[in-house]
Amino acid sequence: FTNATLITAESAKLFSRYRPFMIEVSMYGFSKHTYKLVTTRGESFYDTLNGIDLLKTYNIPFQIKMPVLNINKDDLAKVKKFADSLKVAFRYDPIIHPRINGDMLPYQYSLSPKEIGMMDRIHSNLQITTCDNTRGRSLFKKKKQIYFTCGAGMNFFSIDPYGKLKLCMLS
Repeated sequence: FTNATLITAESAKLFSRYRPFMIEVSMYGFSKHTYKLVTTRGESFYDTLNGIDLLKTYNIPFQIKMPVLNINKDDLAKVKKFADSLKVAFRYDPIIHPRINGDMLPYQYSLSPKEIGMMDRIHSNLQITTCDNTRGRSLFKKKKQIYFTCGAGMNFFSIDPYGKLKLCMLS
């Protein structure tokens, strides 16, 4: 997982020699303005494009993911169109997590369940489970402040560099 801003020709050459199965590049929008809103550093948009160009040039397998927030949602179609033009897989992720220290501040950027449902219908996001599933709907009725359940250990897991199984990549 990367935002591709630190990918250099040297690291791309290394990836071409020791091929990863897949690199997932997060894009936060499709303009300097949107990147400034999300990352506070608009120039990182060009760094991301440069990193993606290097991955493409060196034929490194990658896909694009867009974390969708209420401040970048209008760029979703542009990022999808860009991924399509590169002929790489694309997905978006509207799920917001609290900070590692438990701070809930990131939730101010989350979309409403209605917005996510509408986005899923328009863009056919098959990789995200939203409130349209039975489990999500029942949870939403019980506790209005929780929109999604975590799939850690049920839908995914990760293995750290030391070979240890981790249910949650955030922890």
